[in-house]
Amino acid sequence: MDQRSRRRPRGGAGGASSVRAIGTLLLLLSCLSAAAPAAARDVPEWLETPEWSIEGRWMAGIGWFGLRTDDPQSVVLDLEYRWSDFWYGVYPLAGALVNTDEAFHLRAGFGRDLEFSGPWDLTISLAAGYWERGESKVLGHEIEFRSALDVTYTMRPDLRVGLTLAHLSNSRLSKTNPGIENLSFTVVYRP
Repeated sequence: MDQRSRRRPRGGAGGASSVRAIGTLLLLLSCLSAAAPAAARDVPEWLETPEWSIEGRWMAGIGWFGLRTDDPQSVVLDLEYRWSDFWYGVYPLAGALVNTDEAFHLRAGFGRDLEFSGPWDLTISLAAGYWERGESKVLGHEIEFRSALDVTYTMRPDLRVGLTLAHLSNSRLSKTNPGIENLSFTVVYRP
């Protein structure tokens, strides 16, 4: 039986629950971002260093989900909030991915920006999160791990544009572990 024949029927609770989950995450991320300057005043004394800041940056991407020819393919929208660096350039992040097959992935993890060459930057990130497949590919488990590599060009100090290649996999939490990739055009903005 192929992947498309195992799809859930359209119009079920999956679509509505994915919209609610993405809406909830976006609201949470907006609140965290808006509250960040106020929270910065309450930083414990042991964290007060010139490098410490609660401010961060937003990443938004749109692209293609399912790069292999045998994968179901769809359009993907990715949104991520990246807090400021806190330990040797590593920063926490939280994000959400949704595709046109009504699948979504809510994640939290860590990333690191590396100066590549001149205005070019390389970003490596790892995150774990909840996967709801909707009508997308069966990935074998509700917990999926995302590894991503971004190559971005700095347009100005607060704006970078580039490409992100990401891989979702359950890291062998189940016997079924096909994984899937997506490629997105991304914009990184620091308010």
